[in-house]
Amino acid sequence: MTDTQKKNVAKILGVEYAVVQAPMAYIAGHRLAAAVSSAGGLGVLGPNAGYVEGEQITTRDRLLRELHRVRELTDKPVGVNVVLAAGGNAAALAYAKSTVLAAADGGATACVCVGGLVPEIFDLIKEKGMNLIVRPLTPDSRNARRAEELGADIFVATGCDAGGVLPANGVGTFSIVPAIASSLSIPVLAAGGINDRRGVRAALALGAAGVFCGTRFIATEECAANAKTKELICKCRGADLLVIDDTKRSLPTEFAAEVYVKHRLQPGAPASVDLVHALRDGMYGDNPDKGIVSVNTAIDLISSVVPAAQALQELAAGFEAA
Repeated sequence: MTDTQKKNVAKILGVEYAVVQAPMAYIAGHRLAAAVSSAGGLGVLGPNAGYVEGEQITTRDRLLRELHRVRELTDKPVGVNVVLAAGGNAAALAYAKSTVLAAADGGATACVCVGGLVPEIFDLIKEKGMNLIVRPLTPDSRNARRAEELGADIFVATGCDAGGVLPANGVGTFSIVPAIASSLSIPVLAAGGINDRRGVRAALALGAAGVFCGTRFIATEECAANAKTKELICKCRGADLLVIDDTKRSLPTEFAAEVYVKHRLQPGAPASVDLVHALRDGMYGDNPDKGIVSVNTAIDLISSVVPAAQALQELAAGFEAA
């Protein structure tokens, strides 16, 4: 692969800009994914996109409904999150297969595989003609090379500047991106703390071929996060973040403050927060204080809620200046 081919993430994904919107649980629904894709990036549906409390519907049918809603808004490429558990968990494997098949049936063009490296799922994604984007929770040169061997089209190098589940090794974005980029021939996306054009320029300088962004897209009109969460992101700063256990942090909601105190009193205790439910309660529910608001460390750069297209264009300007 030539340097030009390696850098052309946009060509691989069929998009205008090498910007992939992170598939955030619950809050990355059809409106956000469609808006990002329409603006030239790759919008991605997150786990439980379109969730309605008490609704009796299968996960497959909900995903197909969200993809149908995306297609009502745009015909541009769109991705779907696939959660992959490490090890041989049969139930998790079946769930991942169902997600991939629903993604293909619903017209998705890419799958973002988060978690373990599962050859069977990777092969199925490629068989269905979708792009394979691989994002281990804790990336390193070893799992990056293995992902490439297994057919990954693009690899995501996430630093501990990110939101969501943090890499277990504590390595920052500025360290992990060049280490991974130097070890692969496939393109690498930088993730963690990238909220504007300056972050994009820095990522490219470090050897990334594009960026993978979540937090900047939370504070957008189309994101399904509640209005109070968006307001909190805009008024808080990175210094306000609380480390609530070894791989999670949050803005200072009432729930997060309680968990933070427990973690400080017993720093070696096992993780006590169910991240998925805490995110749902805090960011997708009606009140952030009931759960956590997980964001990257660069929220100082976010001061207003804007249309997703505007956020995308701000990020895309980093490619023009590179």
